[in-house]
Amino acid sequence: MTTDSNTTDTSNAEQNSTPTISRHAGTGVGGFIVGGGYHGKRTDQDDAVQELAERLSEAFPEYNVQIRFNTNRLSGGAWLVDTEQNAQVGLGAALCPPEWHQAQQEAYIWGDAEEEPPSVRYMDADELDLRYTVKLETPAVAEHRCNRMTDRDDRDSYLYKKFHTLDAAWGYFEFAIEREHVNPPGEV
Repeated sequence: MTTDSNTTDTSNAEQNSTPTISRHAGTGVGGFIVGGGYHGKRTDQDDAVQELAERLSEAFPEYNVQIRFNTNRLSGGAWLVDTEQNAQVGLGAALCPPEWHQAQQEAYIWGDAEEEPPSVRYMDADELDLRYTVKLETPAVAEHRCNRMTDRDDRDSYLYKKFHTLDAAWGYFEFAIEREHVNPPGEV
């Protein structure tokens, strides 16, 4: 079941009769809305995140799934609803600079190009490449994060990978769940 409302259902599917997929409208922080993208910047990106949410819901029917996009809508993902943060198990779709842009940026950094490429913020969304991401917190990573004095989101603290296709991201996700002994939220 998919819901498309501004309210967020953060309860586990066990408490509901069926799991839901909901979209998160953002969180108010200091007068600003954080994570208020609601939809992706492009239709193919939004459709990809919706498909990832449906796959997560099928794979983990005991959990609700939440779709979230950053405020700039360049990246978003589907997350298992597990804790207050709902950020342990997720798959996403991000609009990334194309390879030519990355090569030009690297050349500029190393002094091999005189002009810096345009900021991704000012590029048209159609110029950006769609990449798929997998983010998992392994037991060792969870312990490491708990031992740190900060709770900022650090990509080094997670199993985080980017892929060119949705199926490649999903295949790696299934592999990582099994191989890395990543348990769904709430399991030991």
